[in-house]
Amino acid sequence: MQEVQSLDLEHPQITRTRLTGYPTKEDMQTYGNDVLGNAIKLYDDVIAMPEGIYRADSLTDEEVHSLLENGGIYQQME
Repeated sequence: MQEVQSLDLEHPQITRTRLTGYPTKEDMQTYGNDVLGNAIKLYDDVIAMPEGIYRADSLTDEEVHSLLENGGIYQQME
């Protein structure tokens, strides 16, 4: 019987996720930057304010609550 040699293949989405944090190119689409200069990508949670958009995960809990109390709108980029 012949021995099968492993090719160490990995699914492309697994490789892309390990390298970029996103499984597909569509997930890596950048919509621009928030008020603080953070990149905003598809499905990021943001808080919309009159002066611009803030990426929620770049803020502390206190900052998020403050923005929401001052009229901010919490939404997800789609």
